[in-house]
Amino acid sequence: MEPAAADWSGFYAGVFAGYASGDNDWTALGAGPPSAGTVDISGAFGGVYAGYNWQVDQFVLGLEGSVALANLTSSWFTMGITEATLDVNALASARARVGVAFDPVLLYVAGGFAAAQYDGELIPPGFEAEGWVSGFTVGAGAEIKLADAWSARAEYTYSEFGAIEEMFTPSITQDVQAVHAVQVGLAYHF
Repeated sequence: MEPAAADWSGFYAGVFAGYASGDNDWTALGAGPPSAGTVDISGAFGGVYAGYNWQVDQFVLGLEGSVALANLTSSWFTMGITEATLDVNALASARARVGVAFDPVLLYVAGGFAAAQYDGELIPPGFEAEGWVSGFTVGAGAEIKLADAWSARAEYTYSEFGAIEEMFTPSITQDVQAVHAVQVGLAYHF
């Protein structure tokens, strides 16, 4: 393999946008007989990312962090009469990247920590809950150098987040999981 001509080493920062969809598992306990189900959660997101790459020949190692505003929503009826909602309003991640550069393209895989900020509501009686859940994310992508200082990328990620325990009374446990996302980004390399 020939060493890559494009230099991917150093700091970079950029913006990204994408679309995510997945499953929201829920379980209701309390006022009536237990009930459970799975509903879709989906929506758009966009934010900023920054990181640092080390390059040895064509091999690239990096660390990257991202934060995004999100509009992922789901709603369903529980116990036959009550509507429950769960919205994801923000996403964050800290990941390691490993890639191989083929001038001017970098193919990579990434994985690490992920977090999501949620809020939920039970209508009626009007109970609300909010907080953060954490989990992991893995993905793969391709990035291309547009000029010495600019690159564009496309990426797929798979993320899982932990359960939101006893979100309301009567108890509703929610578990946002299997979130699939596609995104594109544009970065400046310093």
